[in-house]
Amino acid sequence: MMDLNITRVHTNNQSGEATLFDPYSDALTLVMDISATADLMAVQAPRWSASFQIIEPKTNAVVVHENWFDEFHWGPHFWISLGRSWGGVANYTTPKAWGLIWAPVPSEAVFGFRGIIKAHSWKGEQGLESLDAFDVSATHWFRVKEIFTL
Repeated sequence: MMDLNITRVHTNNQSGEATLFDPYSDALTLVMDISATADLMAVQAPRWSASFQIIEPKTNAVVVHENWFDEFHWGPHFWISLGRSWGGVANYTTPKAWGLIWAPVPSEAVFGFRGIIKAHSWKGEQGLESLDAFDVSATHWFRVKEIFTL
């Protein structure tokens, strides 16, 4: 049976895994660890599409939604990430750069990250075929420090 799984989602800053972020100076990188079965890898030109979502828990609304589509370049077990955590603060994708709003209510400084991944097969002129292999991760919660500017 073909299977495509998100084995883990987590958040990183410029130093590694983290769940608390300075909104202005910490990188916020969204990471998905992924695993595909051998029979999925054996289909004609296997591809995957992934969605990275940041959720605001008060309303359960998705406040960030970014997509990524690619081939299985890295084999059946790999990770993908979105957000820059290198090159210094000027290049980081900070919580502020993601467009997250953590004020005026401190409870609004908590967010969830979930990943979605779907498998496809490229059929040439016939296009992309959806396969019965997909996954939605559990929600990984993280917090943005309540730092305010005037």
